Amino acid sequence: MAIEIRPIRFARVRHPVEMYTSYAGEPRNAEQWRACPLQFTKVPVREVRMTATTRPALSLAGRTLRWTFAKGPTANKTYEHTFNDDGTVVFREVGPAAAKQPEPSGNSKTPIHYASYEVAHGLHFMSYLSPDSGYTLTVVVDMNKRVVHAVASGAKEWYPLEGTLDSTG
Repeated sequence: MAIEIRPIRFARVRHPVEMYTSYAGEPRNAEQWRACPLQFTKVPVREVRMTATTRPALSLAGRTLRWTFAKGPTANKTYEHTFNDDGTVVFREVGPAAAKQPEPSGNSKTPIHYASYEVAHGLHFMSYLSPDSGYTLTVVVDMNKRVVHAVASGAKEWYPLEGTLDSTG
């Protein structure tokens, strides 16, 4: 991409000031910032698409977390998530209601990929899309306060969830 360099004159100051700008039209000192009129220039943005070779952050890799939701459509249900080093997650409902399920929810033939980021000490942001249900689960896990805030969303549904972190491994 070529950078266009051009002189600009400012009429708002006592003595016209000439300066050079880059393609974004940025003044080079504080006086020029105050004197210049607002200029907006479109700057090309590079689009990055998620591919099989793009590896997301995996701050929860190698851990197993169990949490119970207190609010939302999954209230009083406990789920165990195992975050693998290869970027896949296996999850299952545990507890009395889970006895009715023949196998873990996350044991589909299609691997479920996740991304997790430690945004502050003990505070993790995690998200994955379940191909079986079509739902995306986005979770903030606070390991310090042992709470979980989540949103489960589908094509036409959106459910805020809250709960407690029961165990970590």
